Amino acid sequence: MSDALLAAIIAGSVAISVALLTQFAAEAYRRHREGSSVAAALAGELAAYSPAINTLSEELGRWLKTVAAGDREFLVIRTIERPTDVVFPEMVEKLGLLGVVLVEKVVFVYGQIHAFRVGHELISQHHLTMDDDELMGRLTSCVFALMAAHEEGEQLINLLKARAQRRFVPGSRSFWWTVCPLLVVGSALLVYR
Repeated sequence: MSDALLAAIIAGSVAISVALLTQFAAEAYRRHREGSSVAAALAGELAAYSPAINTLSEELGRWLKTVAAGDREFLVIRTIERPTDVVFPEMVEKLGLLGVVLVEKVVFVYGQIHAFRVGHELISQHHLTMDDDELMGRLTSCVFALMAAHEEGEQLINLLKARAQRRFVPGSRSFWWTVCPLLVVGSALLVYR
């Protein structure tokens, strides 16, 4: 093999390796940055809900006591429409950027929030037509969903904040499985010479 051809092959291998390295590193950085933004946005939304937990918990507790005491005629529940999330629906397609463990926790917490909201809405609109047992059951379910969302949510907020603040470290497996063979080929050509 002539020196000129060998030099061209080596230069081509190096150019392809550098191009792939740059492309993979840029994509990895973009995904990391976007994942950090998703984590920060979800942590912010969940943290915004935290102050209301005590108020809602106390309200549900009062309603439960009133129904248990047989004083339903003194129960005042205003009709409400189900609240909606602002951030979560916009981030659903990007949840995979957080990693499997965080995705599972995010979906669980938002699922509990949704369960609470559906139950609360149902109670607010139909409590007058429910018997005491049904109302107690639905109120209890709301309390359980609210507490599950709160307990898991507090941990999740911390995990999301940590993910949002994590530094970028290049070097995923797919990156190395793609670039290493090219580097080996280039090295082999140098040794072959």
